[in-house]
Amino acid sequence: MTENKWTFAGMYNGEGVYYNPETKAIAIEKDHKYLVEPSPKELKVVLYKILSHLQAGE
Repeated sequence: MTENKWTFAGMYNGEGVYYNPETKAIAIEKDHKYLVEPSPKELKVVLYKILSHLQAGE
């Protein structure tokens, strides 16, 4: 992942989820040290949770 501007978007399994508006990428923080690209399954769950919260106004 590139070191661009990442915005905190929520939590997933105790790890931070970040969104990069420049590249439109999503990354999950691992071991509270670095960002990694989520697996396809993780991405589905993360997107569902984030979009659900946005639609609910949370």
